[in-house]
Amino acid sequence: AVKALEALNINLEAFMQLKGDKQFFAIANALGDMEDATARNKIAFDLFGKAYKQILPALVGDVDKFKNSGLKGVGF
Repeated sequence: AVKALEALNINLEAFMQLKGDKQFFAIANALGDMEDATARNKIAFDLFGKAYKQILPALVGDVDKFKNSGLKGVGF
């Protein structure tokens, strides 16, 4: 996971200081900014395993819309 975070240009020390929801959105924003779909898929697989196929569409979609969707009790 460390190499995947480095590939996303996410500083590990700063990342570890974030709460879980902020970590999630840091990864989501970084993946969403990637133009190379093959590299994005590999990094997502490295981070989330086979579940990346279900997770990735939400991560590369409108992250801000998801974050502001009114979800309660999940740290958003």
